[in-house]
Amino acid sequence: MSDKPLFLRNEHIEDRELFRQKQLESLMGVDRSVGSILDAVPDNTLVILTSDNGYLWGERLVVEHLTSGGDVPSYCGVRTLEYLFVHYQDGFEEVYDEVKDPWEMTNIAGSADAPTDALRAQAVSLCDPPPPGFEWVPADVGPSG
Repeated sequence: MSDKPLFLRNEHIEDRELFRQKQLESLMGVDRSVGSILDAVPDNTLVILTSDNGYLWGERLVVEHLTSGGDVPSYCGVRTLEYLFVHYQDGFEEVYDEVKDPWEMTNIAGSADAPTDALRAQAVSLCDPPPPGFEWVPADVGPSG
């Protein structure tokens, strides 16, 4: 975890697989409840579902987070079909090759084979305006930069 942001290195989820399994099990309950609602309303009813982002497990388009005083700093980033890029408020950056490293185990930000600058430019463009209080500070690309 040495190539991960400080808040992740300090995270205390003991069993990530069990945590993910419990998330999926709880989602099955939500799915059943939504199905019950849809069965009860007329066919011409418009139903709008929203979410709070929760934990990121493979979503695509711009990614952003505004800290609410917890351990996770504000960040902006972008996910493409090939890469995930994240720039944290403190300047720490992460880049993952989603094809070669779908589990996002190795941060390649700043390495020769990572399109860090192009991804950062795309994130700056998409994260406009940035979350309140977020500023693009000089990059700290972690262990490889």
